[in-house]
Amino acid sequence: MPKFDASTTPFVPVILCGGVGRRLWPVSQDACPKQFHTFGGEHSLLQRTIERAAGYAGAQTPMLFVGADTAPLAREQAAALGRRVDMIIEPEGRNTAPAIAAAALEVKARHGGDAIVAILPADHVCDPEEEVHAALQDAATHAQNNLIMTLGVVPTGAETGYGYIAAGDALDDTRTAFTISQFHEKPSLPRAKMFVQSSKMHWNCGVFVATADTLIAELEEHAPATLACARDALSMVSLTPFGLQLGDVFGDAPAEPFDREVMERTQRAGMIRVSYDWSDVGNWAAIATHPDFASQTDGHLKDCTNVHVSSDGDRPVAAIGLENVVIIDTPDALLVANQDHAQQVGDVAKEVLAAAKLGANPKSRVVRPWGAYRSIHDGPAHQVKHIEVAPGGQLSLQLHHQRAEHWVVVGGTATVTVGETTRDMGAGEHVFIEVGDVHRLENHGSEIVHLIEVQIGDYLGEDDIVRLEDVYGRAPANGNTAGVAAAE
Repeated sequence: MPKFDASTTPFVPVILCGGVGRRLWPVSQDACPKQFHTFGGEHSLLQRTIERAAGYAGAQTPMLFVGADTAPLAREQAAALGRRVDMIIEPEGRNTAPAIAAAALEVKARHGGDAIVAILPADHVCDPEEEVHAALQDAATHAQNNLIMTLGVVPTGAETGYGYIAAGDALDDTRTAFTISQFHEKPSLPRAKMFVQSSKMHWNCGVFVATADTLIAELEEHAPATLACARDALSMVSLTPFGLQLGDVFGDAPAEPFDREVMERTQRAGMIRVSYDWSDVGNWAAIATHPDFASQTDGHLKDCTNVHVSSDGDRPVAAIGLENVVIIDTPDALLVANQDHAQQVGDVAKEVLAAAKLGANPKSRVVRPWGAYRSIHDGPAHQVKHIEVAPGGQLSLQLHHQRAEHWVVVGGTATVTVGETTRDMGAGEHVFIEVGDVHRLENHGSEIVHLIEVQIGDYLGEDDIVRLEDVYGRAPANGNTAGVAAAE
């Protein structure tokens, strides 16, 4: 069988960048999910994936599927690497099957139906890179025979947080390529211990490699409604400053994973056996034990064993006499957990978020199209924010019905409009914006504008906004659109 050659057939990495990673709460939150965090490393999980994808010899520009709220953050992180990515923006997250359907259709339109599509999760760690590339090369070779190949990782322990794949018949004489006899959902611990005793069982790492035509044909047979929604959404794309945004009809697609929609039904499933270091770093125990992150502890530890501390705050964290514990301190919340219970963090996070309404106004940095903001302090009738407006960025022209604002420029030069007056303001200058005043801030300079905003009023909800103009193409808000105003 001739090896796949990326110099004659396009190889297109598609990086799926949705999901929140709730088991890594409180670091991973809606405004900045797991894949955008470094966890003490040099690069975020997304940046690692972009570098890995772009490093495949002959690869086309990576195609990144990302939600509308996190598109600015994804663009910022790709730019920090000096890497170009083609952004496809989902108006609403609908799991992996709709995203893969849209990816296959878009890759075929750009590169032809024979192009190899490599579906890569944005939030996994895989090393060494050369072994990952070799596995993708083998998968692409077999994918040319109209197979949908996945990568099956040889288990190193009885993990209950992963799905498993049972290898079937060998596809060649290398003993690394197989058909798939069965998929297994995340098992109980006794069942996981049984799985790892079998040489046929592998962890399912969520990587898929196939031609665009094969993906489309199998989706047409097994998930026609999903494919139809993806096709309609691509016919209604709009251009934004961050990439192509799919039409709203994408939200009508069934929110199903590709494994369930296609891989568990198709007769064209295959697997490449791999044994490189792989982790979905899906919980704090995985972070605490992974060699890339375990040493990045931020605490002062005394007489502790297997304790991991991650602190994003300004206060020191100390622990004495603890064992097998993670301590995660952020401006939004504090988590202390036994590592044996790390899988339960997602459930606790949902309870805490619902009870405390955390996440509606996070203290962590939130990236927006024009820059970023961080909530510094909340009071009964006031709120303080630190706002950064990037060079060339501008907030929407807007007004508020129920709050006034006091702006103090602390860095850079801001062009501020209030009513009919527009003027430049430097560090130390300030302006008061009355309830109902039409206002905007722009940065025409080459340095970031730093602004302290004090909101004052009986109601400070983020839905108190009327957006009059917006250069980023965001939908108008008119006073009853919760969450939209956070984008200013």
